[in-house]
Amino acid sequence: MIRRLVMIGLVIAAEGVAQAAQAETDIVVKAKVSLIDGSQFLGSPRFALVTLALDYGKLEIPLSHVASLSFTKDVAKVGFYNKDVLSGRLEGVPLAFDTAFGEVSLTHTQIKSVTFSKQRDIARHVGEPGLLLYAPLDTEQSSLEAFGARMESTKARIVEGPFGNAMLFDSPDARLTIHLPFSPHTMSEGTIAF
Repeated sequence: MIRRLVMIGLVIAAEGVAQAAQAETDIVVKAKVSLIDGSQFLGSPRFALVTLALDYGKLEIPLSHVASLSFTKDVAKVGFYNKDVLSGRLEGVPLAFDTAFGEVSLTHTQIKSVTFSKQRDIARHVGEPGLLLYAPLDTEQSSLEAFGARMESTKARIVEGPFGNAMLFDSPDARLTIHLPFSPHTMSEGTIAF
């Protein structure tokens, strides 16, 4: 009996690890870039690491740990999701981003700050049979255009969750509204996933 319970426990643990790995592969990093001239754009970073030269040596930081970058002259401040901050000289510039208007490569002298967010990649789920809507709750403003829907959040906070970010409703007036398309779906049945 104990052997059977141990086997069941191992199977459940293996399924949990597989689900965690799947959730991690669904996460994409997006960037909001503010330039020195006041311009802003949204994009996807084309780099996976930030290399920072510190007084005690170089540090290669995976982009998945970086919440923000800000620049003052030649000093770069790297903010982490756990609220740590490191200052140093950024190496490996220029920084390249995919944007709505093509690829953009910038040096640190052109950038005021960059805010990164980890989001679930809803485009991966669009073609799944029977899926009417996939709404990730790890960003305040998720684009659900692939499903013909949109999402608005009010006074909800994005916090670090077990697999990337999570949405926290910690006040009575915090809310999330999902606007579904007016026209009915052609499928007789389907799934809505959050």
